[in-house]
Amino acid sequence: MPTPLVCVADDDQLIHFTFKKLITGASWPVEVLPFYDGEQLLKYLSDNADNIDALPVVILLDLNMPFVDGWEFLDRYKGIKTKLKRTADIYVIASHPTEKDLAAANADPDVKACIMKPVTRAKIEAIFKT
Repeated sequence: MPTPLVCVADDDQLIHFTFKKLITGASWPVEVLPFYDGEQLLKYLSDNADNIDALPVVILLDLNMPFVDGWEFLDRYKGIKTKLKRTADIYVIASHPTEKDLAAANADPDVKACIMKPVTRAKIEAIFKT
């Protein structure tokens, strides 16, 4: 059975390093794929729409990124998700969200939950326990 994938979409390299260390260091058998903006992730998902083994089980999505931010990603994801052989649980990652941001993220049916930065092992464990 192939290793489940977790996609991290964030423009901060330190976040990628932290997530990879927390996720792979916690004995979950997953592979972490980094993306630095939503456009890269959308392209990856579209290119692999028919390959269930290449599609993530979890997407960790920063709201504030260059080019295609988390909000635009969520809007465009709605247009491609029906073509994907597997949809992912999407967790929004936020540093300083407004109440409006939190309400919008929580109201989006594709968003499983919001995670506040800094990300800790306990927050990652909560994701993988579900």
